[in-house]
Amino acid sequence: DSPSCGMERVRVYGGPAPEKKGTGIYTRTIMQAVPTLPVEEEGRLTDPGLRENFIDRVFTRFRWQQMRRAGLTPNALVDFHSRHKFFILAHDEPLYRHLGRLVASAGEDDLEELANRYFQSLMEGLRHRAT
Repeated sequence: DSPSCGMERVRVYGGPAPEKKGTGIYTRTIMQAVPTLPVEEEGRLTDPGLRENFIDRVFTRFRWQQMRRAGLTPNALVDFHSRHKFFILAHDEPLYRHLGRLVASAGEDDLEELANRYFQSLMEGLRHRAT
């Protein structure tokens, strides 16, 4: 609910009554600058499912960064995708197919741009809880 750090449902004043529909200024700036960064409200982390989903996204981002530091190659992207197959499928089967098509074109397209699209799609899809 913080006007600086709240992630959602921050009170916005400007009408006859404040509405809980805003985002804190710092949080909004960070989320716009790094859209793939896992972010969650502290109070929501008391929910075991939300907490697990958040931690999954944190570690997925960490493994992605490790892969990138080791050197982005088509084979590295295929390996990352293969290692995360069942994890992605548990979150979103259509996402897995979409990411698979991206990986399949790794030798044909600009690899850096493709990797950015892959990771953006992956992190968006992982916001859904695993089933």
